[in-house]
Amino acid sequence: MTATERKRAWRARNPERSREAERLRAAARRAGHWGEWTLGSTPKPCASAESYERYERTTQRFLQRTFWPRYGAGTTKMTDEEFRATGDAFMTELARQVRRIDTLTPEEIRVESAALLAAMTDPTEVFRLVTGQHSALGNAS
Repeated sequence: MTATERKRAWRARNPERSREAERLRAAARRAGHWGEWTLGSTPKPCASAESYERYERTTQRFLQRTFWPRYGAGTTKMTDEEFRATGDAFMTELARQVRRIDTLTPEEIRVESAALLAAMTDPTEVFRLVTGQHSALGNAS
């Protein structure tokens, strides 16, 4: 049995421990060190943090972070025509929502403003508000 097969078998037998180990490893890669900072201790550096930083600074990763919240998965694989069509559809919907705001009563504006402020910490919720899919607007999907 190879090391890879042993690792796969262990992961199959210990799914919770495997998930926790992966969560800790991912946190260490993002932070650049293992464990929590404590006063007077020297953190153990994470060897894979440098490759993680290189990955996060790539053009493709930048495009994913920029366009995924608006256009969804697959934006880095879209053709120019698909990207343009998706962007046009997004902007058309955004323009429709702006025109709709002009027709709202002051009470409706207050309700939608409160929903927007409540969702500001979650980009997905902000997107749903902008596209009119938020439950506070009465048309959740």
